[in-house]
Amino acid sequence: GSYEASPEQAFASAAMLLRFTAKMEKEAAEVDHAIEDALAAGARTRDLAGPLPGAFAPRIPGSIPAKDTHR
Repeated sequence: GSYEASPEQAFASAAMLLRFTAKMEKEAAEVDHAIEDALAAGARTRDLAGPLPGAFAPRIPGSIPAKDTHR
């Protein structure tokens, strides 16, 4: 792994938790729509955008930084 967090995947996981575990479909749909809106507005992390200016990849707190192969 690259020890980089993927915010959209974290939110997608939260939506799945709401949908399948908590049976909160409306709230899960709202999270899904928020992800779609962010992507439609151009938000991208390195896993989606590649090594582009403006792409971001938050580091996981307490992780050991991996060699950055994106640059």
